[in-house]
Amino acid sequence: MAAQVDNMTMTYAFSSVYYLRTNIGLFTRFGGRKKILWGWDSLN
Repeated sequence: MAAQVDNMTMTYAFSSVYYLRTNIGLFTRFGGRKKILWGWDSLN
């Protein structure tokens, strides 16, 4: 049971990091720093 939860946590953490990295890459490619700040504000 503990191993299963650990695996789910790792998968979730990995997908979250991947998602963030992908979004940051898109933001920097298309809009630069201003768009990153705008995206960050919309998240919070």
